[in-house]
Amino acid sequence: MEQVLSSGSSMITEASGNAREIAEQIGAQPTLEGLIVTGIVGLLICFFGLKLIRLQAALVGFLMGALIGIGVAWTAGISGLTFAIVVFACGAVLAALSFFLYKFGVFCVVFCVCLGVQIADPQSTLPLVIVLVIALILAIVAVIFVEPAIIICTGISGGVTAGISAAAAMGLEGIWPGYAIGAVAAILGMVVQFMMHSRKVGKKEKVYAEQ
Repeated sequence: MEQVLSSGSSMITEASGNAREIAEQIGAQPTLEGLIVTGIVGLLICFFGLKLIRLQAALVGFLMGALIGIGVAWTAGISGLTFAIVVFACGAVLAALSFFLYKFGVFCVVFCVCLGVQIADPQSTLPLVIVLVIALILAIVAVIFVEPAIIICTGISGGVTAGISAAAAMGLEGIWPGYAIGAVAAILGMVVQFMMHSRKVGKKEKVYAEQ
């Protein structure tokens, strides 16, 4: 029994080390095309995050559902084609719920964005439990103040993503150029989104007044 546990532990350690090496290689050698695509996606989220919230919610919901499906399948000992069906089914169900249930989708998006900050920064010293609590609180606040929370969250996340991608594509060294570009993009994105949202609200009020 001890030999089996020892063997299993060594396999997990080796797999974890290989995963870290692959992740470091991918992160250390990004292609220019990949940076351009990431930057464009970041700008779209930064400037049109509120308009694209349902699409983002569906994608986030699918990923969360797929992870849940993987956990369920592993726990139940499912493998092969049935494993893929369970994972896809869970992802599809949660994606549909996130798309059609607006506030549920907003909760999922904000929660995952906040949690993604911890995942993207492996050197962070904050315990995962604290990050989960903070992400949960911010997600609940986002459900209460939906539009402003979405604009701020997507503006910052999209701007930082676009800024880091732009700095890497231009060959700028260090993290601060990317954060500086991202901060400017985030501010512009939030201003544009708030302006578009205020115009939308103004049009609705005008229609109600005419009625």
